[in-house]
Amino acid sequence: MSEILDLAKKFKQKSNETANLIETTLEEDLTKLHASFIKSLSESESIIKQGTESLDEKQTKLQEMLEQHNEAINTLLAKHIYSVQALTTESLEQQRAEIAEMMSEYSRELSETMQAHQAEAFKFLEHRVWAVLIFGFLFALLILILGVVIGMKLG
Repeated sequence: MSEILDLAKKFKQKSNETANLIETTLEEDLTKLHASFIKSLSESESIIKQGTESLDEKQTKLQEMLEQHNEAINTLLAKHIYSVQALTTESLEQQRAEIAEMMSEYSRELSETMQAHQAEAFKFLEHRVWAVLIFGFLFALLILILGVVIGMKLG
């Protein structure tokens, strides 16, 4: 009878040691995983912040360019109007059409440039969001697998 009690005590002792080892390993792994997740999350946040700042800078530069070009168009228009006053009515109408066409073409090119910059910035942000979502999914999957493995070992 005492042999059975001794075996039961040894089994209980080994079970406790194994449980403590599993618990310690699990805590260490979860701590490492948490630290890795926090690091990746802060890196992603930093990248997104840089992208947003870059977008703001580009928007400011585009606005400055637009103001400069607007001033240049106004100056050009003033010069043309001054020179047109000396021309006949027919010539005046022709020059107005040319000026309107130049302004329309310039506006179209400027609009295309701004749209291209905005599309590039949104594409950058979209890629970063997907990276964060994929990492979160992988983290959740890893936690699930770790729970299943621990459950199988304990169960």
